[in-house]
Amino acid sequence: ALRGVLAEKAVLLVLDNVDQAAGIRPLLPNGNHCAILLTTRDLDAANALNAQVLFLGELSAENSRQLLMAILGMPRVTEEEEAAAAIGTLLHYLPLAVEIVAQRLKSRPRQQLSQLVARLQDEAQRLDLAISDRAVRASFAVSWAALDTALQRCFALLGVFAGRPFAAEAIAYLADAQVDVTEEWLFALEALSLVKAEGEQYYRQHPLLADFAREKLVDGDRVSARMADYYYEFVQTNRQNY
Repeated sequence: ALRGVLAEKAVLLVLDNVDQAAGIRPLLPNGNHCAILLTTRDLDAANALNAQVLFLGELSAENSRQLLMAILGMPRVTEEEEAAAAIGTLLHYLPLAVEIVAQRLKSRPRQQLSQLVARLQDEAQRLDLAISDRAVRASFAVSWAALDTALQRCFALLGVFAGRPFAAEAIAYLADAQVDVTEEWLFALEALSLVKAEGEQYYRQHPLLADFAREKLVDGDRVSARMADYYYEFVQTNRQNY
């Protein structure tokens, strides 16, 4: 019925948070007059619908500042430029997190930006950022709940690297799995926007996602997380020797 109504009309159809192609395909008009804009976390769903994909990454430092100014006003941000910059840095420029912080500050006009910066030093506080029905942890939890058991464990192990680059071989070692199996897991997580390819052979997880992933580590894998921390600390300390 919808396709019939839209067949001869010039319409922009916006479909938000698409998670499967099958439920959307019947809605897509056949005519040449309509354009469809959809948002999704699932690259496979977008490609199944033959969509032209535009990837949305993190904000730049300047865009983070502009977002704060758009919500809080220029005077409040310019009065605490250093704190405004620190907010973007601590949130690793994740758009949702920066916007939630700005909206919370808008609701609390007497709170200083520097006061919030002190709270954001704690990774749990960063994940707990929320306002009304919008929350960083809840946004991540939606993606986590959609994973099967194998992908959940692989995702949790990504937290071992705390947002630092890693190769598929490293995850294969931690998961005690074949490299080709691990690569399939990583391809699936990349399609779901839960990890990004970096260069020809490395991957990287957004640091806030990595904080969430570390919470999902089981006891045995927590040892791996501590070992990775010690390894990176050792490399940084002894970099001049390599």
